Amino acid sequence: MYLTKYGHACVRLESDGRALVIDPGAMTPEPEALAGVEAALITHEHFDHFEAERLSAAAANDPRFAVYTCPGVARHLTDLHDQVRVVRDGDVVHVAGLQVRVIGEKHHHSHPDVPPVENVGFLVEDEVFHPGDALTVVDVPTLLVVGQAPWMTVPDLIGCLRRAAPRRAYAIHDGLLNRWGWTCSTAYCEARRSGYAPTFGDCSPVRRCCSQTDRACLAGLAGEPYDDDVGAALVDVSKPLRQMRNLWRHVTIGRDGHGRS
Repeated sequence: MYLTKYGHACVRLESDGRALVIDPGAMTPEPEALAGVEAALITHEHFDHFEAERLSAAAANDPRFAVYTCPGVARHLTDLHDQVRVVRDGDVVHVAGLQVRVIGEKHHHSHPDVPPVENVGFLVEDEVFHPGDALTVVDVPTLLVVGQAPWMTVPDLIGCLRRAAPRRAYAIHDGLLNRWGWTCSTAYCEARRSGYAPTFGDCSPVRRCCSQTDRACLAGLAGEPYDDDVGAALVDVSKPLRQMRNLWRHVTIGRDGHGRS
């Protein structure tokens, strides 16, 4: 199974010449994300994960194209009729030749005055889990973890990874990060490994991370041993932002649980 990361929270999965895409929202500019896919899996209705016009265009171009999503998203896609398949927590479907388990019900709590919207995560082939905007704990070899969000703190991120303890964790949901944001995220990862706690105004961990690749990065937060073959090149904050974001863009996930970039 072959993973390709696109803008923000979007990933494309391919196997045996067939493909699906997860969360091609408004912050995913690449048109190739949906090219030739049999289906789109949409976790929830927020614009950075879901763009109705884009899905309608894909459905119009290919009558076999289908959207698998929660009821909260489906209500915005009535023009697609039977090309929309409503799924809920506990459902198991087969999409583009891949088994997909639906896990989760609600978005992570993000505002004291607003109830969370529906959010479903997708576990593909019991190998890769895309949680949408939630910190759902699933026993899975490869976790696509929220790298940054207005509703999430660094302790939230670290706690989620420690509880899930995946073999590999790749950061998605990175559309709001600039180079300094990546630098800070990497610094926290480096601090966790070295026992150094960065404080405001102390740039030593930032300098250290800017001068070398943090070998553990987000994968290391899940606990040792991390997958050195992949984790060694996840983020190098000395690289330009566009290159840095796409460093892990192409990853092959084997049925034996090993990932290679």
